[in-house]
Amino acid sequence: MPSVRKYLKRWAGLAVTALLAGGVTAGFALGAAQTATAATGSCVLSPGAAPSVYAGDYTLLTFAVGAGTSDCDVAPGDTVNITLPAGVQTVGGAYTSNFDDGLWNCTFSPQNERQTATCTPSVALHMAPGQLAGVFLPVLVPASTAAGTYDTTATSSFGQTVTNTVTVKICPDNAQATRVDLNEVLRSAAANGGGGTATLTRQDGPAVRAAGSCVLAPAAGPTVYAGDYALLAFQVSAGTSNCVVDPGDTVTITLPAGVENVPGAFTSSFDDGLWKCTFSPQTDRQTATCTPTTSIDMPVGAVAGIFLPVYIPANTPVGTYPATATSSFGQTATDPVTVRTCAPAPQVDLAITKAVDKSQAAPGDRLTYTLNVHNNSTTESSGWTVTDRLPDGVTGPWVASAGCSVNDADRVLTCLGGALAAGADTAITVTGTVDGSVQMVYNTAVVHGNELDPDTGNDTSNEVLTEVVPLLSAGLAAAVAGLAGGGYLIRRRRTAHRH
Repeated sequence: MPSVRKYLKRWAGLAVTALLAGGVTAGFALGAAQTATAATGSCVLSPGAAPSVYAGDYTLLTFAVGAGTSDCDVAPGDTVNITLPAGVQTVGGAYTSNFDDGLWNCTFSPQNERQTATCTPSVALHMAPGQLAGVFLPVLVPASTAAGTYDTTATSSFGQTVTNTVTVKICPDNAQATRVDLNEVLRSAAANGGGGTATLTRQDGPAVRAAGSCVLAPAAGPTVYAGDYALLAFQVSAGTSNCVVDPGDTVTITLPAGVENVPGAFTSSFDDGLWKCTFSPQTDRQTATCTPTTSIDMPVGAVAGIFLPVYIPANTPVGTYPATATSSFGQTATDPVTVRTCAPAPQVDLAITKAVDKSQAAPGDRLTYTLNVHNNSTTESSGWTVTDRLPDGVTGPWVASAGCSVNDADRVLTCLGGALAAGADTAITVTGTVDGSVQMVYNTAVVHGNELDPDTGNDTSNEVLTEVVPLLSAGLAAAVAGLAGGGYLIRRRRTAHRH
């Protein structure tokens, strides 16, 4: 029996490392199936490492059951119920499915309920303090899931509840928007009893297959970001006549370097309700053997899917990795796994400054504002937007540069610009009329680029000020003009008055 410590080392760097960290010792005991009651406080449910996954990919959700201050015994009568939030789903299937990591078996019914799974021990387990067993559930994060954190909850039959948080990322290239969602393909296919245009029949008893009646083919080749999980898919269908397969038939899947079986401490399996794929991740990361879970009779037009969750290590280079399936009925098919890496979003630092042509103006004067957008980066900006709420005290008609418009209702200037080369500038002008309703005119503007801006401190312009000088009436203006020659008299009179 491989030790948990060996399991830790073999899968170092995966979520299970953090899951099993903290003084795990090897050699917990596997017992015969029996009904067990966990002593109060002896068993501890805890979350594993919080997974981080790109929308459109699969990931492995992890929890652990271990011994606390005294021994922990669990058996197939114990349960851990996992509840998934909206935005995270169980792996799709036509029928009730399960994932068994050799210690805990998680069962879910994807046709009826996408958000829950019930996990039970595969065998009776005895754990001393410091020992634990992982509970693993492969899940899908649909391409439509928004970036953010999503809490999953696990509740045990021995009275504990914990949360594990899934962090969902969106790659800037938005490639997930065009990716095939195998969960939806599976659920749609299930309307026909498992797939295709005709209904397949699951039956008991031995089956005899007519030569050449069964066809093995790849399903939609998955696209996945390195460091995430994917669902590899093949299908068996009827050719020119009925296809009947039974548990004695096999499809062996061989994975290329760069694609691996889902990690596990012991022999593991994924059963989608039609075919069960078994693999031994401790001894062989690259092969899985799949067999029907029951006899399946498929008329022409019906198909049965074979699904295998796989892991793509973070160091797998970008490229196409063909997975090969070979059947016991003499056919071979290849399903390509396309591996992507998410390039970091380009960053462009745009800055904006502003100037006005008058520091003082009278009502009726025209003010011209000049806005200058500058690309501080060594990378071209693909486009930008400038907004400027034009100040109170200045009215239209507005005259603005090409590409700009003013909404009279909210007095907002909006300018849309195209590509701006590294180190380049572009100028915007807008002109309005001083109406004399305020004594001081204040104004700033803001620029937003299409790319991520590493320095938002210069996205808002400096504030420009214009003092409004009141117009003088004709009589007052003449009196003021006369003071130019009579100032001495005024000063004398003021002096005489003060004395």
